[in-house]
Amino acid sequence: MVMYKNVNGIKVQMSSTEETARLAEEKAWNDGAFDRALEELRIKRNELLAESDWTQMMDITDTRMDNLTKGKWQTYRENLRDITDGLTTEAEVKSVTWPTKPS
Repeated sequence: MVMYKNVNGIKVQMSSTEETARLAEEKAWNDGAFDRALEELRIKRNELLAESDWTQMMDITDTRMDNLTKGKWQTYRENLRDITDGLTTEAEVKSVTWPTKPS
């Protein structure tokens, strides 16, 4: 495999040392794809949990939310917390189905 680089607008063939270093960079990037995808998923998950924190406060009265609705929010939040369970590949992370917020 011949690899090239751009030097001042000119296409120049890489040395074998440069090719080895570039391939190592690509491998490291690809190897980290799962971790990056999982981190992005956790960020979104944490945002959704934070948005729904109010539903579990002790001072939420029955006039604001009945017990049935509060239970639906508890289930929703539990599903969010469990969303990373069993994920082992980047494809699995990217195909996660997010739980639906209770209405």
